[in-house]
Amino acid sequence: MLEYIESRDMDGLLFYIVVRICITLVCWFFAVCSCLVDFWSGTTTAKALGEPLQSYGFRRTITKIGDYWRVLIFALMFDILGAFLSFYVLPFSTILCCIAIICIEGKSVIENSSRKKAH
Repeated sequence: MLEYIESRDMDGLLFYIVVRICITLVCWFFAVCSCLVDFWSGTTTAKALGEPLQSYGFRRTITKIGDYWRVLIFALMFDILGAFLSFYVLPFSTILCCIAIICIEGKSVIENSSRKKAH
């Protein structure tokens, strides 16, 4: 990013910033979607097992999204600082945190699926 600032290439700087913002927003969207898929999986499993649906699961999902949001904001701060380094070409921290969130929620979906099939 410093190269664009030093050369006063505003088009290049704008493109650099927009690409990173888009990658970050896509990662945040995927993180929230993975939580919603886990919620969906949990509710269908509860229905299949004949368990009553309670608002606890919904509250837990909202809390989980808030927790993940805070982690992703810390990753964003790291990525913003890394943007000033020439070798830090993508928001790696946000991408890695998003992959971790998707893996955690994917594991939960698999566990719900196995619970449903075991019944």
